[in-house]
Amino acid sequence: MRVLPANCIHENAIISLNKKGINTKGLYPKHLDDITITDEIIVSMGCGVKCPNIRIDYDFNLNDPKYEDLDYFIELVSIIENKIIQLIKEKQSST
Repeated sequence: MRVLPANCIHENAIISLNKKGINTKGLYPKHLDDITITDEIIVSMGCGVKCPNIRIDYDFNLNDPKYEDLDYFIELVSIIENKIIQLIKEKQSST
């Protein structure tokens, strides 16, 4: 059974990304089957979701924020940003 994605990106996610200066125009939820996996590194946010159909290079092991307030989303964006920066540094130091 194919589980459909949400109808829209969570409002607090949009607000949090915009506060960081990240353009959210055109973002929409996608089903994994509708994404072409071509990226060098695939990162899972975690949220208790397992994905047997694609490889996951890194799992950030974050809690699903959908029922949290805006402050949590803002903090989460910073956490994700820091984790991505750390991944980039690790990749650069290993090459």
